Amino acid sequence: MLRRKLVAFTVMYIAGIAAGYFMLEKIRPVEAACFMIACALAVLFSDMAVNERRALILFLLMGFMLFVIHFAFGGSPSDEAYAKETPGEGNVLYDAREDFVRHFDEDTGAFIKGVVFGDKTGIDDSLKEEFNGNQTGHILAVSGLHVGFLYSLLRLLTGRKRTKPAAALIIAILILYGEMTMWSTPTVRACIVMCVSLLAIHFRRKADLLTSISLAAFLILTFDPFQLFEVGFQMSMLTMASIAILTKPISMKLGETLGMMTAVQVGIVPITAYTFCRANPLSLLINVPIVLLASVLVPICIVLLMIVLLMIQFVFGMVPAPGIKLAELIADAVIRVNHMLSFDGGFSMSVAGLSSIAIIAFYAIVFGASSEWMRIKLIRKERKSISKAFVLISLPILMLSSCLFDRLSDDEVLFPYVGQGDCTHVRVGDQDILIDGGGSEMYNVGEKVLMPYLLKSGASDVDAALVTHLHTDHFRGICELAKVYPVGAFGIPSDYRGAEVDLDQSKIFLLNIKSKVRMADDVYVSVIWPVRESDISLSADDENEHNMVYMVHYKGVRIMVTGDLLEEDELEMIDYYRHNNSLDTLRCDVLKVAHHGSKSSSSEAFLDAAKPLVAVISVGQNNLYGHPHDQTLEQLKKRGIRTYRTDINGTVGIDIRSNKIIVDTLQNVVE
Repeated sequence: MLRRKLVAFTVMYIAGIAAGYFMLEKIRPVEAACFMIACALAVLFSDMAVNERRALILFLLMGFMLFVIHFAFGGSPSDEAYAKETPGEGNVLYDAREDFVRHFDEDTGAFIKGVVFGDKTGIDDSLKEEFNGNQTGHILAVSGLHVGFLYSLLRLLTGRKRTKPAAALIIAILILYGEMTMWSTPTVRACIVMCVSLLAIHFRRKADLLTSISLAAFLILTFDPFQLFEVGFQMSMLTMASIAILTKPISMKLGETLGMMTAVQVGIVPITAYTFCRANPLSLLINVPIVLLASVLVPICIVLLMIVLLMIQFVFGMVPAPGIKLAELIADAVIRVNHMLSFDGGFSMSVAGLSSIAIIAFYAIVFGASSEWMRIKLIRKERKSISKAFVLISLPILMLSSCLFDRLSDDEVLFPYVGQGDCTHVRVGDQDILIDGGGSEMYNVGEKVLMPYLLKSGASDVDAALVTHLHTDHFRGICELAKVYPVGAFGIPSDYRGAEVDLDQSKIFLLNIKSKVRMADDVYVSVIWPVRESDISLSADDENEHNMVYMVHYKGVRIMVTGDLLEEDELEMIDYYRHNNSLDTLRCDVLKVAHHGSKSSSSEAFLDAAKPLVAVISVGQNNLYGHPHDQTLEQLKKRGIRTYRTDINGTVGIDIRSNKIIVDTLQNVVE
């Protein structure tokens, strides 16, 4: 018999939503169907009562149908969409919040705004990186921890009286706080959990944290099933689940306070390491003083805010100066202690190659081994029941792994999506080479896009980064990457000899028509254009005619990387190689289409000379240039060239098998 039925029902509800997502969003119908069947079989062969099995399968189907309905009608807005709908002038609570923040100096106000309201827009990037590196960044986002601080304060102020007016007051203030934080998913979840706890007390029912979390998850996902795939939702739920499941067994060894903090870290570290590709072995120790200081700062700020909102602001038009000063001192202490314990990033390390299925298996094992059910079975020595449960749970996880399998994980050449820019990733064994790295004036592509991509693909470093030319959308990302990630060497066209570049000069080598960068006996990158009689020095400001073209030779397969090659240079290439009776030099299996599919490149003569089977266009979504041009797409289509676009397909991978190529994408769409 199920003890916590809502927990089990919610788990099956989530499984149904996940199956719908993999079937419709990720276009993996067979894998999704197998996952649903595995979940149903695990329930049918369990020891539960017949009516409980039927109910669980019903919730599985309900979750699946919910996602299908949302998908069919365009889905629901994600956290990012909610964030864009920030209240403006005239919203009383928002105006009170902004007026409160203005009582602090700019930097302190921005930090307090992040800690108390989860709005990190004004916080310096370096400060955010320092908190994330220490894995204390969770205090800069409204979470159950924050609402827990507020809840504890309110219970203290009401004298822990279990009266209905006191409970109603606490719930009302929680709702006000939720409105001020714009109802982020963690706020919604935490407020539901706290309200359920209060209502349980007054209806003389036992409040169960795990059941409350399940109710919160059920309600949030019913409104928006896409929230299941948002990092904020995942971190929020895993943190609270860890507190509910792990605190008791850990507290038996470490005590209640340290046990809860350890439970939080066990819950949040794996998902953080997977999502942000970073981990800090000292995070548990660092979190102790940071959380203790935050537990004082948040209630003080809330009390001051309530004063602003309810009393003194309207009477005197001011906030008590001692309170502001105290909040500033504590905020400064949080920043200083976090900085001191960061040790200049010495203990924050990059984590490469973590798979999502490994993370899911970790949580399943840890939560299962720590559960009340497991403790009871071990006390009763019911090893057969434990073994049976392990087998039944393993079946859905195994099927889930097929849904989560990364098609790109074993591809040899990849074209990652870097926005409106170019990037080609060639890998063999533990060697990795990049050709171009994107770049933008608007954001840091190297740190925010390239580094996470490389770490998730399992690359702990880059052996060499080659560039076609020094334009921002090809070169800047390489410079940014080199500042935060190990890059062994940089290959730059000899045209740019003497150009000032933001790279370690000792690692730069010049490339020309004779250059070959070898990765293995049958894997190398050669330069096929431009052909110069001698090296010349040109300014880095020169246009695309100084663009270098590479040919990647990979076990008999040829991939041409063209950069921003212009049509006149394409024609010059054809004339040169035809004159030298070596036109086959331009033949390729895969063509990285020049200049993001612009009509100034990819001439008919060039496409006829290259004769690619597959074309990849590296281009940004909804870009201002109208790339790729219809003319280019039509010319590719007319020749029967399978065309993939990073703005539509995401990262495009080339899987090379026995001189044959298989194209893998994140989205199965082909032009």
